[in-house]
Amino acid sequence: MFHQRCRMELREMTEVLSSLRTGEAIVSGEAVRIPSRIKFYQADNAVKSSDPIASKLWANASPDVEEYETSVRNWRNQSFTQGGDNANP
Repeated sequence: MFHQRCRMELREMTEVLSSLRTGEAIVSGEAVRIPSRIKFYQADNAVKSSDPIASKLWANASPDVEEYETSVRNWRNQSFTQGGDNANP
């Protein structure tokens, strides 16, 4: 029963993919409590033409691991309260 329910929920999530607009994503995994549909802010210096070349971006310096770990820890430890400053919209 559990596996059948998981497959059904995964199918429902994949059906939503075609309705996502540019800049939207489905986020799931260890860092989020429930799968969520999110929208990213448009970067001011975003490329205005074609897709970026990933291999060139990968050649950039890696982010500071300590800063990354702090960001992930803060994200995982945040709490959402009804009507609070960080309440779910």
